[in-house]
Amino acid sequence: MPDPSNQVYGVLYKISDTIENIYLDKREGYPNHYSKIHVTVSVGNRQYHNVITYIANPKYITEKKLPVSFDYEAELKRGGADLPEPYKLKFLAEIERHASHRSK
Repeated sequence: MPDPSNQVYGVLYKISDTIENIYLDKREGYPNHYSKIHVTVSVGNRQYHNVITYIANPKYITEKKLPVSFDYEAELKRGGADLPEPYKLKFLAEIERHASHRSK
C-alpha cells in the first residue's frame, strides 16, 4: 500500500523465476487477489531494480479490519522480527488487536 511518508519497512529477498512463478504467485493469489508490479527500492545509498511487489486488486480492498488465522499471525510476527523497534511495537500491537477479534 502506498505510504505517504514514502518509507516502507520490509525485507528484500533474491529469488529465482521458478520460486516467483510457482510459489509466490500462488501464495499471493496472483492474478486474482493481487496483481504484481516491478519497482525500484532504495535501501540506504543502494538501489534495487525490478523488485516484485504484489498489489491488492481493488475489488479485494476494504476498510474493514479482518482477523487473521493463527498460522498467518505467527508468520507476521516472524516477519516483523527485524523491523525497527518503534515500528515493530506498533505492528505487533495491530496484530494483537485484530487477533482479539478472531472467531473462536
